[in-house]
Amino acid sequence: MASRLEEDLTCSICYDLFKDPVLLSCSHSFCKVCLENWWKDKPIKTCPFCKKLSSHDPSLNLVLKNLVQTFTEQRDQAAAEPLCSLHSEKLRLFCLDHRQPVCLVLTERKELFKDSAAHITAQTQQTEKQIRDQFEKLHQFLLEEEQFRMKALREEEQLKTQNMKDKIVAVSREIETVSKTIAEAEEQLRASDSSFLLQYKTIVERVQRCPLVAETEMEEGALIDQAKHLGNLGFNIWMNMKRLVQFYPVILDPNRSGSEHILSDYLSSVTRGETQKILEVPERDISDYAVGSKKFTSGTRSWDVEVGDNKYWISAESQSEAGL
Repeated sequence: MASRLEEDLTCSICYDLFKDPVLLSCSHSFCKVCLENWWKDKPIKTCPFCKKLSSHDPSLNLVLKNLVQTFTEQRDQAAAEPLCSLHSEKLRLFCLDHRQPVCLVLTERKELFKDSAAHITAQTQQTEKQIRDQFEKLHQFLLEEEQFRMKALREEEQLKTQNMKDKIVAVSREIETVSKTIAEAEEQLRASDSSFLLQYKTIVERVQRCPLVAETEMEEGALIDQAKHLGNLGFNIWMNMKRLVQFYPVILDPNRSGSEHILSDYLSSVTRGETQKILEVPERDISDYAVGSKKFTSGTRSWDVEVGDNKYWISAESQSEAGL
């Protein structure tokens, strides 16, 4: 498709660039040869374009001739220079790696891709650090939870084991007393004199006063309360863990935020800060709003927004300013 300049430099008779253009009194120009052929065998010399009578012989249009010559030279020079097959731009640079000329558009895109690769690496490192920090907190919580529950189990074990030891000592003491009484009674039974009969009443009273081993019984709750330690263990730990974490229904997308948006570590809030360099990726929305990571195309949803002491805020729906 011819440019506007090329159309202005084209003869309306031959539809080619002017050759020795001549100017008529009506201000229209034509190639000298084209005009002579048009007027040939015509008794009245009129303008081929507007049909007005030419009042004088046409004169050479030097200005137009020079413009045609300059345009032709520039066009031929441009045609001799190779152009980028993708962007139709002049190949102004030479790539040493690939040993071929490249245009500025490709160079800019290469720089964009290099910046994007470096940004991806930085994003990965930052995200990895935050993931490790979060798991470190969870690991620390689980370690402390484990230590707390193991401590409670050991304390119960120590208490109830000591209780059993005390009972064993008490029973052993009672057994020893009964055994001693029985031994004394047997010794007196072997006596040949009548001393046993004289002390019979006293021996019977001593035996009756000695508590029997069978009277010592197990108390309720003497064993380890395994149900308390193991019942719904995972659920109880999870319920305690819920106090450590928080759920955010809307997560912001750093790849779609503006240059003045400072997102929190876990993308739950945004503040305005100094302008920072950002990559112009297709999904980025360069605006005054922080964009969520998910899009909704249907349904009705609502959120409560805390504006705090801020006296200036804008409704994203109505685009209107309001003061609190």
